[in-house]
Amino acid sequence: MSTGPSSWTRVDPPPNFDYLRRVVRREAPPGRVPFAELFADQEIIDAVLGVGLTMLVAKSRRETGTTRTALDDSEVKLLCDSALRFCYEMGYDYVWGGGSSPFPRHNVQRIANTAPTTRERVWSLESVSEIGSWADFEAYPWPKPEDIDYRAAEYLGRNVPDGMQVIPIVGGPWEAARLLIGFVPLAYAVYDQPGLVEAVMQRAGDILTNYVSNLASIDGIGAIHLGEDMAFNGGPMLSPGYLRQHLMPQQARVVEAVHARGKLLLFHACGREESLMEDLIDYVGIDSIHSFEDMITPVEEIYRRFHGRVAVLGGVDVGLMCTGTEEEVRARTRQILDTCGPGGGYCVGSGNSVTNYVPVRSYLAMLDEGRRWNAEHS
Repeated sequence: MSTGPSSWTRVDPPPNFDYLRRVVRREAPPGRVPFAELFADQEIIDAVLGVGLTMLVAKSRRETGTTRTALDDSEVKLLCDSALRFCYEMGYDYVWGGGSSPFPRHNVQRIANTAPTTRERVWSLESVSEIGSWADFEAYPWPKPEDIDYRAAEYLGRNVPDGMQVIPIVGGPWEAARLLIGFVPLAYAVYDQPGLVEAVMQRAGDILTNYVSNLASIDGIGAIHLGEDMAFNGGPMLSPGYLRQHLMPQQARVVEAVHARGKLLLFHACGREESLMEDLIDYVGIDSIHSFEDMITPVEEIYRRFHGRVAVLGGVDVGLMCTGTEEEVRARTRQILDTCGPGGGYCVGSGNSVTNYVPVRSYLAMLDEGRRWNAEHS
């Protein structure tokens, strides 16, 4: 596979990350709505490009107990090249990739994938702690800066096509605490061992602040996408008051480290987050909000309430993309664009990510409808 865009097919317009930046900052006049995704699974990339790299993703996750991927340099290059070509040809202004959670752990379970693909799934064991006591905290191999693998981010930054930049995805301090402690033990520990939970969040904040600062300093990196799934479909996993007091100061440090490098901080959070939005915008300082599900809160509602203060990304429900017809996906995409597109500060994409069980036809229909809407409104 070519490592440069000379042999790739790009649908107009050409990539323009500066335009995407201005849209996210709500500085661009209403016009073309950029595409935005957290990521597409490698199975989707393989199907669209006709390559077969899924097993490399499985291999990269085998060494969950280390901070370094199991891939060698040539394998890192293959995966990065596929992401570069895919994002370029699909019409994005950036390529995702090059980031991760730097926290090694073993409290996971690998099972066969139920989707019609060959990649296994890795499930977090929510009742098993990597850190369940102060002794565990002291014994845990907290990563040092030199332990963290930057190869993918550096390769993407060196090879990103003209007009594009890179947006690595990084798990935040909540993700670190929830996964290291396990959510069920954490729910007890906030009462039984509050100091331990706070210490894990603090240490995670320390490490992530340094990590994102280093990532954001790499040439070609334009933003960081921070993943913090803090809520169920009914509301936050812990009380908003607890999260404001103990978690959000750590998140704010991470955001400030990215902003200090002059880069955007895009924020991904699943579940019903409305009770946290004011603090995420005004205190944590996020530049955009992402992850929407129609049965929880349709994206149009969040856009109406908050688009003057924060950019809104995505919103085409993944459930609909999985079960709906092409016509239904197109209709919903246009409905969202008709509401959110004219006011600016919006990027179109799925409500979460393009998972390996999303039919490729639904994903391509969403993109095509976005191009049609843009052709009519630009």
